[in-house]
Amino acid sequence: MNLRFFQSARPCCNPLRLMVFLFLAICGSAHCRPADEFSWPAFPTPANARVSWVAQNMRYNNVPTQIRMMELSEHPSVVISFYQKLWTLNGAKVTVMELKPWVVVSQTRGPCHFTVETRAVKGGSESVLTVSRLPEMVEQARRAKASGLEMKKLGVGFPMMSGSNVDMDMESFDEGKQGRMIMHKNTFTIEDNALYLREQLLLQGWRRIQDNQNKDGRSRVLIFTRDHQELTLTISRRQSQTEIFSNQTEVN
Repeated sequence: MNLRFFQSARPCCNPLRLMVFLFLAICGSAHCRPADEFSWPAFPTPANARVSWVAQNMRYNNVPTQIRMMELSEHPSVVISFYQKLWTLNGAKVTVMELKPWVVVSQTRGPCHFTVETRAVKGGSESVLTVSRLPEMVEQARRAKASGLEMKKLGVGFPMMSGSNVDMDMESFDEGKQGRMIMHKNTFTIEDNALYLREQLLLQGWRRIQDNQNKDGRSRVLIFTRDHQELTLTISRRQSQTEIFSNQTEVN
């Protein structure tokens, strides 16, 4: 587990990157399903790179996804150059975008979208390698339109106050990392969200075991248990909105 990576990530990361770091730090819960039978393409890496799995069988906002972490004792420019040259060979467009301190290199090829997010660290670089299966998302939309049904909504099954928007719904089905993390936000106060979620979760059979509020009143953490599961809610205020992050884990 690379806690240094996780601890330094929050100020600059997008929702997917934040979830990657959280999955590195904690393992989650209860929606286990069979291994994905899709034949995932190879994701080449530079020589001497140290690569580890974050998730081999995950759904990120309903899209099948694989995520790896890569560390290299070379500057990020080496990583960027490696993928620019490699991916240019197949003729598909390669996009490079700077989102300081990260540089993102991406390409859509065949049935998949590949992304490399890299940044400089002491001693070299570290990167998040992601490949997503886009056609399934397109096919889901086509079938839903043809049948007059809506696509599966993000955050389904989790209680939320009226008007909430879901930024992230991420499920991992890897053995030992099975879990679900949801991030949503609304304009209600921290107290309103805490009271609503507490009431709804109690009705679903959860038992509250912890409720801690920050001294400045800008964040609150609630922990619930049910059967062999634990649910942690982190509620925080950011400008004019309240963000609610939930992590459901299996308790051994």
